[in-house]
Amino acid sequence: MVYSIDPSLFGSNADIASFSVAANGNVAPTRRIAGANTGLTVNGDGMTLGLAANPATHQLFTMMGNQLLTFAANETGNTAPTSIASLTNGASSPAGTLPAGFTYSGGPIAFDPTSGNLYIAAAIINTSANTATFEIDVIPANSSGSVTPTHVITSSMFTAIRGIAVDGSGNLYVSNDGNTSNVLMFANAATLNGSAMPTAVIGATTLITPAGLAIDSQGRVFVADAPNNAVVVFGNMSAGFPLVGMIGGATSTVLGQPAGVALDATGGIWVSDASGSSTGNGNGVPVLFRFSLSTAIGQSSPTPTNAIAGLMTTLANPRCLQVF
Repeated sequence: MVYSIDPSLFGSNADIASFSVAANGNVAPTRRIAGANTGLTVNGDGMTLGLAANPATHQLFTMMGNQLLTFAANETGNTAPTSIASLTNGASSPAGTLPAGFTYSGGPIAFDPTSGNLYIAAAIINTSANTATFEIDVIPANSSGSVTPTHVITSSMFTAIRGIAVDGSGNLYVSNDGNTSNVLMFANAATLNGSAMPTAVIGATTLITPAGLAIDSQGRVFVADAPNNAVVVFGNMSAGFPLVGMIGGATSTVLGQPAGVALDATGGIWVSDASGSSTGNGNGVPVLFRFSLSTAIGQSSPTPTNAIAGLMTTLANPRCLQVF
């Protein structure tokens, strides 16, 4: 199944829609979590929305403000989350509560199947100064109620976190935007607590606004970058994370505003795009694309194997993706 979280272009609602990996064209979701009871609300453009999944249980996780919402495998419709965890304790609030004038805003989120932990990128916002600091809070995926992170990862290199991923070896990848645009890799993330410097900085001369991230079994890094009209692909750590190529590019008539990426088990990459062209004519509509990795890398306008688009899909502004 392919899961997409989607902030509405109008109002403050969001929803989670799922489609079969065989879906193509103007098709209705097989499952859609939406409505007032879900707690899925969002401010602004939803650029920092996150969606994580436990592939073993098919649970879905997302952050709304300081609340972690968990949905069980079969939940659909206007249904309440199976559990809600509230986070207020991070690096900026060691006593467990934020100082007056500060708010906690959780965003990108990743599940680590090895540890069973969630990595949550959070902005600690000074509302009076209109400034923010960023941290990554680590909590067990089964958390509920008021939660204190087991680890809090900070870095002087965090400027604005737009995406996060954990690979099969427990390394942490962070899409970093703001004064610098890059992907920061932290090796052995489970050992980190407190201030940390990245093991590697990826794509500093290539990326413009890195967002969604995925890491394949070879260790290659896939980064959605809307200003590049592309998914940018880097080699693995042993090769020094070299630029391999792009799926899309400045002249692409297919990709328009890629935001989320996810890899499937059959050699495909799924891309959420708020302004893609399902027909390849450059006319932008919300689309979930699937491309074959064996042919798409290095192609400005690759032909998708699947393109889910149209009124029946309910897609408006698809952001993060999960596939399992």
